[in-house]
Amino acid sequence: MLVYDHSFARRKEHKLHIVEKLSSPFSDVGSIPTASTKFKRQKMEEKFINYDNYLKNHKENVLKAFNLLYDKVNACIFNFQGLSRQELEKQILAHDDSKRTKEEYEFYADYFFGERTESVKEKFKIASDVHKSRNPHHPEYWEKSGVIFMPDRYLFEMLCDWWSFYLASGKPEDIFDWYKKEGKKFVFCKENQDKIDKAFNIIKEICNTKE
Repeated sequence: MLVYDHSFARRKEHKLHIVEKLSSPFSDVGSIPTASTKFKRQKMEEKFINYDNYLKNHKENVLKAFNLLYDKVNACIFNFQGLSRQELEKQILAHDDSKRTKEEYEFYADYFFGERTESVKEKFKIASDVHKSRNPHHPEYWEKSGVIFMPDRYLFEMLCDWWSFYLASGKPEDIFDWYKKEGKKFVFCKENQDKIDKAFNIIKEICNTKE
């Protein structure tokens, strides 16, 4: 059974944030809800529920990638600087937690499960940039001078993040086609790139074993 490392305070804050977002457009004192406002509330509730489910499933698949890869890459590819499996797993369990904050949550939900207007796209771009700037599993966090160097603990989380989308789709091998088209846009230092290539060979072995 998957266990998430969320404190009660964080869960309560997140719940209050959702309630605030749901109530704010319809909070006129003494007003009687119309069919239109009820419909808007329902659509907004659906949007946040769908996004919560999406984020939950994504985190589960990042953890799944971690469990599939850890024993095969620990020490032989990545040096986690003395971090135990439990400590690294705690990092993985906190993956993308910032997407529950007010700077990101609503804008991601709007983009993925709302009406994708130009305004929504613009706000999502800003929220996405904020997310990448404060989450070290994103190459953009380290992309200061063109060439990217990422510590192994975050490089590994990045790979788990990348692979999670294809584990979710049921086609884990599709990560290779994606990487040829999109992953190459990042200019990693040679040390990082060598480790990525070796990890991709491990992923390929796992995919071949499952066929």
